[in-house]
This record gives sequence, C-alpha cells and structure tokens, in this order.
Amino acid sequence: NAITLDGRTAARLSGLGEAIVAQAGGVVTDDALARFEETLELNPADTRAGFFAGLAAAQSGELDLASRTWLASTDGAAQGDPWAEMSRRFIAQAEVQASGEATDGAAPKIDPETAAAVESMDAGEQQAMIADMVDGLDARLREDPEDIEGWLRLIRARVVMGETAKASDSLRTSLTVFADDGAESERLRMLAAELNLALGEGG
Repeated sequence: NAITLDGRTAARLSGLGEAIVAQAGGVVTDDALARFEETLELNPADTRAGFFAGLAAAQSGELDLASRTWLASTDGAAQGDPWAEMSRRFIAQAEVQASGEATDGAAPKIDPETAAAVESMDAGEQQAMIADMVDGLDARLREDPEDIEGWLRLIRARVVMGETAKASDSLRTSLTVFADDGAESERLRMLAAELNLALGEGG
C-alpha cells in the first residue's frame, strides 16, 4: 500500500521482498526476487536486497553466483551492517557446502527467526560462527589436498573474512599441491589475480 500511495523506493521494495520471503517460509520466490532486483536497480548498495538476491541463486543451486552476489553486496557496506554480516556468513556456508561439507546438502534458507537471530548477534559471535565453518574446510584440505574446488573456495572464503595472510598461505600450499597440473595451477593464479593475492616465491 505504501508503494501504491507514495511511490517505489529501494527501501520499500526491499522490505516488500523480505515480507514475501517470510510468507514463503524462507524461500526467495520469483515474485520476491523481482522486488530485490528492482531494489538493486534503484540502489545497488542495498545490502538487504543483495543478500536475498544471493540467497535466490543459492536456493537454485548456483552457489558460485550466490557467493559472487554476496561478495558484491558486502563491498563498501557500513561496519556492523546486519545484512552484510549475513552475506558474509552465507558466503562461508556456500563455500563449505559446495565442497561437500554440508550436513544435509540443502540450499540455505532464511526464516524470520534466523534473520532476527543473526541481526542480534554481536560481531564476535558472527565471526566465530563463520570461522568454525571455514576452519573445518581448511582442516579437510590439509588431510585430503587433491581437491581444487575446495582450495578455490577456501581461498575466497579467507579473503571474504579479511584473513589475507591465511588466504595467501592456502594459495601457496595449493600451488604446491598442483605444481604438476598446469590447468589447475592456472585456475589458482586466476583466482589470485581476481582477489589481488600475491602468488609468493616462484609465482
């Protein structure tokens, strides 16, 4: 009604999209996604719309697109922005899930209770939750390193978390693992260029 009476704004469209998602039990429907896409046309920096646009991709099984969308939505976000923090959390979840570490294999959903819980968390709790997931992937790769997709996701997740030194360490380790595989080494180098990571000695 507010949109009908007072016009379409990013905040109103994003809020309407969130309400549709809540009504659908956490699923980003086509109707909701259309609202978020329109929001981002009006305001590309709307972190709520960016989060739900990424969630729509994840629920469609497009985890790479989801991670890129969430990463873009956190770029330039204000410190403590709850939707940017939600995006960071789900980036880590998507990376781990795509590497076979998810417990149930289901695409992530978000319900009103979960959204409220994450918004109420302090930064330390959010970081701890993300760190546990990423550290688990790291530990698995140290034991079973012949997983290029896992390394790519770990490196990206470390950068998202602001752990550049750990990301560079993972990059160096993975380059050593795939030193004799030109195609996989090139994928690692391309990711390093994308994320502005130094390749290290001999890179």
